[in-house]
Amino acid sequence: MGLLTRVRDERGATAVIVAIVIVVLFAMIVLVIDVGGLLLRRRGMVNASDAGALAAAKSCAVVTDTTDPEFQSDLFAADNVAGLLPSNGGIIDIANCDTDSGHVTVDYTTPQDLVFAGVLGFNPTSPVNTQATAIWGPAGGGNPLPIVLNTGTFQGACRIPDEDSEGGPLDVGDRCYFWYDNDRFDGSNFGFMNLDQWDVLPGDSCSNAGSSDRTDWIQNGFDGDQLVVNYPGGPTYVCTDSGISASNWATLEGEIGEIKIFPMNDWDGAITGFPELYSGGGQIDKYNIIGYTALQIEDLLTVAEASGTSGSCNNVAFAAPADPDDNGDINGGQSFSVLTVGASAGCSPADPDNVVGVDITPRHPQTPDFVPCPTSTSSNCDYYFDPVTRNVTWLGLPTRAAGQNEDRDDLVISFQWSNDGICGPAPANASARCLVTSWQGDTVNGTCPNCGFDFGVRAIKLCDFDIAGSCTDPT
Repeated sequence: MGLLTRVRDERGATAVIVAIVIVVLFAMIVLVIDVGGLLLRRRGMVNASDAGALAAAKSCAVVTDTTDPEFQSDLFAADNVAGLLPSNGGIIDIANCDTDSGHVTVDYTTPQDLVFAGVLGFNPTSPVNTQATAIWGPAGGGNPLPIVLNTGTFQGACRIPDEDSEGGPLDVGDRCYFWYDNDRFDGSNFGFMNLDQWDVLPGDSCSNAGSSDRTDWIQNGFDGDQLVVNYPGGPTYVCTDSGISASNWATLEGEIGEIKIFPMNDWDGAITGFPELYSGGGQIDKYNIIGYTALQIEDLLTVAEASGTSGSCNNVAFAAPADPDDNGDINGGQSFSVLTVGASAGCSPADPDNVVGVDITPRHPQTPDFVPCPTSTSSNCDYYFDPVTRNVTWLGLPTRAAGQNEDRDDLVISFQWSNDGICGPAPANASARCLVTSWQGDTVNGTCPNCGFDFGVRAIKLCDFDIAGSCTDPT
């Protein structure tokens, strides 16, 4: 009887252990399946709220945008979570929409089905809630390359900021080239700068960051805080950097296809009244940065790679214009093509669009020399060369020598042509580099919302009012 009782007691203990194990197993299943599902759902909801806040902020930041920020928020939030509906949330706080700066906060909640939680007595569904805040404002800070762009057309055909060589606005994708020539930069190391010495005083001493730091900044961006400019409140002086090496050019060449931010230097003070500063040795010591330009890097060329071709045709004989009144004068208003003359002599320009230096002389010693005209309406001269059509027009010519009026083959012409290549005229310095880019936009100031002067460009970012310094929205 005692033995039978002990067996029954052990069987009862096993049942209890099995029951406990089953509960633990269900709890583990709930933890893995249901809690894992909740975490996955929350990740999607965070993306949805972030996307909704950014979309609403963009709708408010662009004053000319007529879209409804609530609609934009719901639309972009739903793109990130399947089944999310406008009734699941939306904007709960918005300030200064369609003005220079403001903020918007969105809140979304969706239910998540729980598969096993009900077995343990929990609700079969659980709400998942997320919020996000985005601010917008004038762009005023950035994380640029340590390579400067000079304002105007000092380096190439595009005028920085935001103007092409003909004075019209630049469009996104327009090709711009920039020469980095140490002669143009007054011996200041081809426009390289030390980002560790940003916003220094005019009298501060400059040190060198070195090639390895510049390589890291070119590849990965500056690792400090966003670099804010002071314009229009004053200059933002940044030290030049010495020790330029081939490795920096190689690193920049490795960024082809990438969009990079370049700081703009008011080199002559035309915009701010504060030009770049020179050291006692006559070299540029500090740049005055006024904003940033976004450029997509297309190519980086040496002088030899960027240079074009050139050539000339010398003393090519050709027939004089007709003399219908047979009085020995060449009649004004008659024209001929330089290209036709060159082709007839077997001397066609390699680049017909860039014919320069046309010179016409008489072969007969008794005929006075011909005088070129600076414009098509000039007087007291003989012929005008149009560089666009490559035509020569006789404007008013001296009387030709007696006995020569029937001899039409008594003139010679010489001209030169040149092809400047993709980067225009190349500098004499063989160490120079031509940076070929497509323009993506620029701003005086930078990319940090509400960090500086309003140049008509808005920056948008996510932030959290519960984190000190995260949101710079003054409202």
